[in-house]
Parts: sequence; C-alpha cells; structure tokens
Amino acid sequence: MGFCSIITVKRRLWTSFNSTFILMFLSHWVCKSEFICLWGIVLIFCQICQLSC
Repeated sequence: MGFCSIITVKRRLWTSFNSTFILMFLSHWVCKSEFICLWGIVLIFCQICQLSC
C-alpha cells in the first residue's frame, strides 16, 4: 500500500537505509514476532521517508 520505494531510499538515504537494515536484523533476533516487528520498523521508516521527501 503506502510502501516507500527502496530504490529512492538507496539513492538519497543510503546511510539511513543501512542503519535501518541493521535495526531490522537486530529486531529479528530480539522480537519473537518477526512480521509485526519488521513491519512496524518499515512503517516508521516510511513515515520518516515521506516527511524527508
């Protein structure tokens, strides 16, 4: 639905994307419910992306 394009993120916010990717891996280890945790981070990152763009 309202999903930020990863290509745009890679071009404009490469370092931010890397740090978010690391957070996704960390949350994958910490959280038992992978989908809820990852999807929550994706939604937060998309809101930040929409604000910055």
